[in-house]
Amino acid sequence: ADNKKLVSFAFCQVLGSDVPRAEGARVSGLTLAGERWYSRAGRLRARNNITARMNKAASPSLEHRVTAAQVVCKRLRTIKDPDAYFDTAQHEFSVALRTMSLDLLDSLDRRLNALGEKVARLEATTRKVVISRDARAGAQEIAANFAAQQERAEKSLLSLWLQGYVRRLPRLTANANDHEEDVDLLLDAVDFAFCRCALNVAISSSSVSQEKLMSSRVVSILISMVDGANKAMQQTKNKSNDQSISNSATLDAAALVTGPCLMALAHLARRGDLVCSQIADANGILVVINCMRIVQHPTVLAQACRTLSTLSLLPQNRQQIANRKGINILVRLLAASQLSPIPGDHFLSAEFNGMQVNESIQEAALAAFTNLTNSSEPNRQLVAELGGIEHIVSCILFARHGGPVRNAAQAIANVAYGSHFSVARCIMARADVAICSAIGATDFLDEDRLLEAA
Repeated sequence: ADNKKLVSFAFCQVLGSDVPRAEGARVSGLTLAGERWYSRAGRLRARNNITARMNKAASPSLEHRVTAAQVVCKRLRTIKDPDAYFDTAQHEFSVALRTMSLDLLDSLDRRLNALGEKVARLEATTRKVVISRDARAGAQEIAANFAAQQERAEKSLLSLWLQGYVRRLPRLTANANDHEEDVDLLLDAVDFAFCRCALNVAISSSSVSQEKLMSSRVVSILISMVDGANKAMQQTKNKSNDQSISNSATLDAAALVTGPCLMALAHLARRGDLVCSQIADANGILVVINCMRIVQHPTVLAQACRTLSTLSLLPQNRQQIANRKGINILVRLLAASQLSPIPGDHFLSAEFNGMQVNESIQEAALAAFTNLTNSSEPNRQLVAELGGIEHIVSCILFARHGGPVRNAAQAIANVAYGSHFSVARCIMARADVAICSAIGATDFLDEDRLLEAA
């Protein structure tokens, strides 16, 4: 009870209200410590401390609190009975304390909400930083992988190209009586160096300007390498018609160099009309066509067809290819590559020395037909006169993969465009029936390019 009276008395002193009591008498129940509140300095310190706490905890409602304190002060001044005075002061103090507690809780909630918003903003910023860092790290990883692949591109391409030859190359043995232990392959170091040089040109052609390619005379070097390989293969074929080990090794070595050179010429021709024209001026078209006549390796023959197709992208080269009997060679290739409906039964071409002309050669030759007959009426007439339309239709009917069928449909479209003679030959060859059959057998989801061509 004394403590409650002491607190109520202090509250009254803060509000500035005098406690009713007898003249010169002590307040009942107060100790000496309570009498200190009668000093003016003590009242001022207590009032300042409580006011500072109220301002800090409930600053938004400070004016309201001051007004409420004034009302309570007036009410206390009207009470004359000390017991009633202390009861009323205690009640008002409890109300003020509860109100202050609620204000403190509200202020704490506001501060916690503000802190939560700051934490949320910090978390969002951190998430953005982490995402950005991960994106940069991913981009750097992709760039590093691309750089590594670029560095390994030449070796990978060389490995893929050699795989088709190493198994065919003869091997040296330790002695004549021991045929089990293999010592070395009959692969000439100069041929290997030329092969690697040509592959490097093919890989780096996309990153070198046309002016640099033309001034470096790399086109003349590649054409001379193919021409030299053609002469070596022709001499080997003229000396002997049997398939001895030495003849086979010579042909494979020549093909090992010819293929990368043809690939490099095809890549260079795609760089622009200037380089493509330079290849034609350096007698590259005749060299490529001669290679198609002589070469026995299917992969090299397919690459020669692709190179001829790329050179025919330049309009002035199309008539030159036709004059050099390039279209005749392509028609004979298609005649040799006709596939019967029976799987594994290939027609062999006597003109190409019994070489099996696979669908890779077929697809490349059809692409060359498509480019050669583009906006060239003389070439359309020549293809029709040589019987090329019938062979193209046979490719549509008997090819087992979508690539040859797609290229054959594109070739038919170019051959028949604007030429009544070619259209009549296409109808006679039942090209319309073949194309409708191809459309009926097309997977509409996986073969959209074939469907578009048809």
